[in-house]
Amino acid sequence: MNLIIGKGGYGAILVLTERNTSYCIIEKLPHGKNAKAIDKAVIRLLYAYWLTGVLTITTDNGSEFSAHQLITKGLNGVIVYFADLYCSRQKGLVEYTNKLIRQYIPKGTDFSTVTSGLSGKYKPS
Repeated sequence: MNLIIGKGGYGAILVLTERNTSYCIIEKLPHGKNAKAIDKAVIRLLYAYWLTGVLTITTDNGSEFSAHQLITKGLNGVIVYFADLYCSRQKGLVEYTNKLIRQYIPKGTDFSTVTSGLSGKYKPS
């Protein structure tokens, strides 16, 4: 799980990837790095998948993931792990997926100009 932050820190794109199948869920978050809004979005997006086997989530140490207890509670015990500082290789697939997304939405993009059609599911090849 990771975020892509928009120009000036406004707006964000939530990126969730499944390590074994490379299945990816992407959603535009209008409230940016709001921890409680992110947790609600993660629970909403992963609830159906939790029923079939989401066991853990790995993320970075950003303040946007500070309310991770809500994810654990909302998904009935899914464990949220945090990658070590400066060890992005511990969550390599989501970092690679962010790189692919940045080909179409470069740094410095104002996310208010990005349509909500961005939300959806994608499986990188």
